[in-house]
Amino acid sequence: MGGCFSAVFLLLTMCTTSVIANDNTGLVIEEKRNANVGLTIDEQIVEIKKEMVLLGREIKVLEDLFLYPPETKVSLYLSMDVGKLFILKSIDLIIDDELVAEYLYSGREESGLKKGAAHQIYIGNYMPGQYSLRLVMKGIGPHGRFYKRAVGKTFTKEERAKVMQVVIYDDIRRQQPAFLLGDVSSCKACQ
Repeated sequence: MGGCFSAVFLLLTMCTTSVIANDNTGLVIEEKRNANVGLTIDEQIVEIKKEMVLLGREIKVLEDLFLYPPETKVSLYLSMDVGKLFILKSIDLIIDDELVAEYLYSGREESGLKKGAAHQIYIGNYMPGQYSLRLVMKGIGPHGRFYKRAVGKTFTKEERAKVMQVVIYDDIRRQQPAFLLGDVSSCKACQ
C-alpha cells in the first residue's frame, strides 16, 4: 500500500494540471508537460525533494503566523556567551505561577549554545496585559558544584509580538556565572 501511494504521489507531483476557460464548452482541463523532461528518474526525484523542502519552509512560516499571530505571540530564547563557569543541565520556565516549559540539555546542545547557537525555549499566545516570568536554570557551577539560579521579571505584552532572551555569561570579576533576561530589542547583551 505504501509503495502504491508513493508512486501515485510521485506521478501527481510530476504531472501538474491547470484549468483554463473555453468560450463554448465551459472549463477544460489542460495538462502541462513536465518541466523536467530529459532528466532521469533519480534527477527528477532530487528536484521534487528540493521543491518539497521549499514548500515545507513556506508551510512552517504560514503555520507560525496562523498559530502564533503577532498580536498574541510571546517567545523566549536562551543563549550563552563563553559559559566556562556554568554547565547548563536544565531550565524551567514559569509564567504567572504556571510551569509552561521545561527542558533538559544534552552535552551536545550545551556545547552548541556555547558556540553561539540560540535555543527557543518557549513560544505561546498571551493577550495584551502584564505577566510575571521566572526562569530557573540548573547545572554545574564553579568548582564542580550543583548550581541553581532563578531570574525573573514582569513584562507587559502589547499588541505586537513580544520576544525576550536570557543570556548566560561568565562574570569574570566575581568568578560566577551571570544571567541576563530582557527584551531582544532593548537587551544590549542579547543582540
